[in-house]
Amino acid sequence: MLYLLDKEVQTVKWNGIPLYEAVSARVKETLNGDFTLTLRYPITDSYLYRLLKVDNLIKAPVPELGEQLFRIKKPVEMDDHVEVLCYHITDDVMQHSIKPIGNSQVGCMMALSSMVQAAKTSLSPFSFTSDIVKHRDFNTKETTTLYSVLLDGAHSIVGTWEGEVTRDNFLFSIQEHRGENRGVIIT
Repeated sequence: MLYLLDKEVQTVKWNGIPLYEAVSARVKETLNGDFTLTLRYPITDSYLYRLLKVDNLIKAPVPELGEQLFRIKKPVEMDDHVEVLCYHITDDVMQHSIKPIGNSQVGCMMALSSMVQAAKTSLSPFSFTSDIVKHRDFNTKETTTLYSVLLDGAHSIVGTWEGEVTRDNFLFSIQEHRGENRGVIIT
């Protein structure tokens, strides 16, 4: 079941308004990339479609991660339904500014801690963790966005440690391998 929440909510414990008329909802997550929810909601006499406004949150079930929060970015009203594009709540923090960072032979968790300390504004309620213990150098030369430092290319934190990001509401987890090795080879 999908639920509509106020834009200020910072927990998935409250259900909010049930979006029981939803025609379709599709979650798409690209490894170390976008995490989106696309929703199609009918225009009916219940008028719930009018509440689907920019910046409100939708709580949706996601396989393996459970209930996740998505922020409405683009609702488009059609003739008989509303198409709603939402981004995972972690996208809220991606444009925060990060001052230059300098690390030599540290683990991924230490680089994440340096990133949090170099943020120009608080990153809370978001938190960052990693299980990667390999030591690497990680340096930036100019102030840039959290997205650039964390995810953008081979010279980001994820690229440097060759990790895989799991976004779980307000938690970023960089893991050496996401999921389990069950001996299956995909060709």
